Amino acid sequence: MRILYFLERFWPLIGGVEVISARVVPELRARGHEILVVTDREHDGLPERDEWAGVPIRRVSFLEPLRDRDLAGLAEARVQLAGIAAEHRPDLAHVTFTGAAVYFGRRSVLGAPVLASFHGAWPIMQADPGGALERMLAEALWVTGCAESAVRHLERIAPRVVAGKTSVVLNGFDPPDDREPDPPPPGPPVLFGAGRLVTFKGFDVAIAAFAKAAPQLGDARLVIAGDGPERAALEQQAREAGLADRVEFLGWLSPDDMHAAFARATAFVMTSRREGLPLVAIEAAHASRPTLASDIDGLPEIVAHGRTGLLCPMDDIDAFAQGMVALVRDPRRASEMGRRARERALREFSARRHADDWDALYRRLGAEVGASAA
Repeated sequence: MRILYFLERFWPLIGGVEVISARVVPELRARGHEILVVTDREHDGLPERDEWAGVPIRRVSFLEPLRDRDLAGLAEARVQLAGIAAEHRPDLAHVTFTGAAVYFGRRSVLGAPVLASFHGAWPIMQADPGGALERMLAEALWVTGCAESAVRHLERIAPRVVAGKTSVVLNGFDPPDDREPDPPPPGPPVLFGAGRLVTFKGFDVAIAAFAKAAPQLGDARLVIAGDGPERAALEQQAREAGLADRVEFLGWLSPDDMHAAFARATAFVMTSRREGLPLVAIEAAHASRPTLASDIDGLPEIVAHGRTGLLCPMDDIDAFAQGMVALVRDPRRASEMGRRARERALREFSARRHADDWDALYRRLGAEVGASAA
């Protein structure tokens, strides 16, 4: 099938959607699909025409006019996107949903029936009756979520337009290699967190919980990878708690450096206030590290409480502090949870399963479209 894969951001830009998309499109190409990635041109350093692992990429500047409410720029972006679609002649437009999808992820623009996929936390937006999101969902041929919780949310906010046309395609990817990860190295225990330093990721809760638990954690450290607008405030929070020498901010890490950071960790901490099915929690499982996470959205679909990690009520500083103490002071239990987490991730969140699910859905939808056109 000829697939137009539309999303806001793509590799080499880094983020959950970017990473999972960069990993799956070559797999779909290997299964015989003719994939064209269409994405925003984030800056002039990214070429309009490009290629990734044999998959062609076309970049159009559509986010800037969307942010600036530039009507002329939006019209021009629609014309460019429609022209690219006309060249590719897709059988299906796979729209990885972001805000821009409401305006551009439409059959009238992309020239094919639309498969709308929700990754991350975007389903928190409301589908106002007759609004842009509801119209987009109503027009879509099929709608998927990266987690059961995401699909259930869609069915709650837009039951009239998504009924009978939803399914779950869990995120999936493989670890860097097949070797069993080593246990944490000798030295102070490390509680590791990673992600964008923004409010909904809840790193303020992680720091507050670490501060509360610190007297019981010996020489343990909290290490945070990532960057974002909250970094200065979080660094200040750590200083005011007297933890400047025990809370370390690494900034953005390359995939190799992330792998090394997980290898040094005792446990992974994810105090988010909303999530989809976060790849970084699957990475922690691949690294045989237990995860201490908020009991929200798709996180319980990755973290089995008491078996592969621990779940806490969102924003419950006391519960997270107790979880940190439990994992640091009982390394044997933490190690056993990590082992189970890896076994489960290899079984349920593999790259092959992820690509196979999309391949099967593409072919089923293609057959339905062909039958209806006959």
